Amino acid sequence: MALIESYMKAFEVTKEDIERLDEYSFTNVMQKLLRAEMSKLRLKQSDLTVSLDIHDPDGGLDGYIGCEISEDHPWLPSGRSGWQFKAVRNFSTSQAEAEVLKGDKTDIKPRIKKLLEQGESYVLVIGGKDYNPDQLEERENKISVVFKTKGFTESTVKVYSSGQIAEWVNSNPSVVVHLRLNRANFKDIREWKNTSIVIKEPSVSAI
Repeated sequence: MALIESYMKAFEVTKEDIERLDEYSFTNVMQKLLRAEMSKLRLKQSDLTVSLDIHDPDGGLDGYIGCEISEDHPWLPSGRSGWQFKAVRNFSTSQAEAEVLKGDKTDIKPRIKKLLEQGESYVLVIGGKDYNPDQLEERENKISVVFKTKGFTESTVKVYSSGQIAEWVNSNPSVVVHLRLNRANFKDIREWKNTSIVIKEPSVSAI
């Protein structure tokens, strides 16, 4: 048992692992997390949309769960939800406010607005820093106030940061392995192609 615990500890993902991820890698990890949860719940993967074209205009959402989630899930809001991923080190309350507004601040970003019109939840995930509960609540409240000022008095807002995401990742072995490929002495196919040296045997004619 001690050996197993030691083995699992060696593979454990920390908040620092999450904070080191760049924008693309963080979005990719979040996609894998959400897909893992969809699989656990036996829900259609087609009901989850996460774009890895991170520089395309997204209207305020990187991901969307388009099916009903039960109220007792530890990470996913009940009902349907839209997700935004930010691989940034500092994300102030004013930045949280700006994240949900158009550039001129006259209205909510279009995909977020549609989400609210349908009574669905908004989730912001900050990958570059681990905020404490008070700090997370401050950002949730700031976004909720913005929604209220734009006419959406009833909204569900959730903000996660790196510590929570690390905990979530550790509950999904497939995502842990994805983040621990190097430590496990494994390589995904793209890394293998980039780093492997191909040694060719001499042809018969050359012997």
